Amino acid sequence: MTAGRVFGPSDAAVVEWLPGRGSVVLAAEGHIGGEQRVGRRLADGAVAWWSPFRDQRAALGAVLGQRRLPGVLAAAVTGPADAIGSAEALGLALAVAEHLAAERDIDFNGGWARAVVTCPAPPIDLQPAGYLLLPHLISVDPATPSGALDRVMWEVLEPAVVEVVHGERLPPPCLRELIHHNLGTLLALRTRARTGHLPDSPLGRLIGELSSDGPMSGHILYRNAHRLAPLLGTHTYSSETQ
Repeated sequence: MTAGRVFGPSDAAVVEWLPGRGSVVLAAEGHIGGEQRVGRRLADGAVAWWSPFRDQRAALGAVLGQRRLPGVLAAAVTGPADAIGSAEALGLALAVAEHLAAERDIDFNGGWARAVVTCPAPPIDLQPAGYLLLPHLISVDPATPSGALDRVMWEVLEPAVVEVVHGERLPPPCLRELIHHNLGTLLALRTRARTGHLPDSPLGRLIGELSSDGPMSGHILYRNAHRLAPLLGTHTYSSETQ
């Protein structure tokens, strides 16, 4: 599972530089996936291709459509203009997308688009475009003495396939928004669960329960949204709980 894997610097190295806002498609050697080559993976020759965003909603649709093309292994998109991210972040997004695709074996009535589209920061409001975001909680080892860090990687999906990918019915939009709004708190508690330093509070105890079989995932948060909601409404993660 993605929640249990620790991603490292080598996973992000496939994107060597990022010209600006846009999409990055990782394509097998010999396949072209965009306008400009921005990196190459030495292990198998896969190439990272960048294309600019002229209209983000239209570009998201184009990237989602590319998932079914031969040779496309993964895709990632930058966030809003004030959260474009780095080449390393987009490389990490591609690594997460590849890992998610490798975990899945799903047939959507005649064909599973194997490649996954991810984003380090949420794109602009997707509702008018009809897309939804699934949060994936991941651990990243920056190869420093501080150890692994926790962060969110977002998956962009069409509503028709979200519940198939998720494996069950999504919680109501109001609960999903509450989870998304509190991801900073939940990530901090995920880190503390891994290091054995959860606060002695109702929320801390619930996070401990949800982490008993391994690192907490976005799937677990959604499945337990109704249990988390009343605690998130009263919990403030501050120095007093550290």
